[in-house]
Amino acid sequence: MRKYLHARITVALTTTLVMLASGFVIASPAHAYPEQDISVRYLLVDTGGSCTKSAPALAGVSTLAGQVEDEGSTCFHDDIWDYTRWSEDSGGKGVKIELWLSGNMIGKVEWHPYGEHLWIYDTRNDGDTFYVELTSPCLINGGPDGTYNAPANDYVDKNMDLGEGCSLTLNLYDSKAAGPGGLGYEDIAHIPGGKA
Repeated sequence: MRKYLHARITVALTTTLVMLASGFVIASPAHAYPEQDISVRYLLVDTGGSCTKSAPALAGVSTLAGQVEDEGSTCFHDDIWDYTRWSEDSGGKGVKIELWLSGNMIGKVEWHPYGEHLWIYDTRNDGDTFYVELTSPCLINGGPDGTYNAPANDYVDKNMDLGEGCSLTLNLYDSKAAGPGGLGYEDIAHIPGGKA
């Protein structure tokens, strides 16, 4: 009986310690970038055939440099990570956002109206990431329908399935608890103007 009780206590204690350790790992906050040092650059692109670049003034956000080239059925914009190519989509507005820290690109976000795709790139393996929400009047209660991020030095492609002509805003945060009502999130930028 004593051996059995000792074994049960040992198993219970080990299980409790494992659960506590796992809980601390899961519950610990994401390392935060120093938000005052993050530089945000963006542009909007008319994907309806003209490939016209625009970037209305937004507080704390700069316009991305470089030309958007019309390649016939696509619009092209280069960057140091790879490039962005938007397929033609009548009435659509593509979005490209780059995040920079201490002279290094740490990420980029792209909205592609054709097929309604949100691409998120984490371009630096620095132990941190950023989070993106898409809000739109076309989503239930204006959205968002999720918070997304990419693995280090990789990307994700999310099919957002918005209706044609829906306007949208891309919200960028630096915390896992991102979003309206989230705990401890820090705003990086809110970029309106995209369109499905």
